[in-house]
Amino acid sequence: MCHCSAGAQGYLFMKVSNWGLGARLGLGFATVLLLMIAMAAFGVLRVSRIIEKNQEIADRTQRYVLAARWKADTQLNLSRALAIAKSGNSNALSAFFKPQIKATSAEIADAQKALETLVQDERGKAQLAAVAQARTTYMAARESILGQMQSGDAVVALARVDSEMTPAATT
Repeated sequence: MCHCSAGAQGYLFMKVSNWGLGARLGLGFATVLLLMIAMAAFGVLRVSRIIEKNQEIADRTQRYVLAARWKADTQLNLSRALAIAKSGNSNALSAFFKPQIKATSAEIADAQKALETLVQDERGKAQLAAVAQARTTYMAARESILGQMQSGDAVVALARVDSEMTPAATT
């Protein structure tokens, strides 16, 4: 609302009312056009924000899927290693599972590399480093225990399964 005197408001209204029909229609059209432009600009802004949010969600989902795959594959390899260990290092079971353990370990390494490229913040990088260290500890314990079993020291190796390998895999 104009903070003009009543006379000034009347003068402004009189001025517009003195305009011809074409000028008033032009003013109305220009007003509607400006409103449409403002609405379109607001719509474009909102759509661009939606696109940004969708990208953030897609990135988070990709990180979650990679982390879930990493965890599931680690659990799978743990189950395989436990089967070998609990069997007393059965040659047949070991020959069956070791190539699968190796292939799954390679998949885990690929997931780890992909996650490292996706995680940008310092907190996430620190968490990845801690998980990578735990993975290294688990893999070293697994190889050491399976090697100890192959050398014939199954009793000590089985004790180490529960005290070293399983906790390292579930950390």
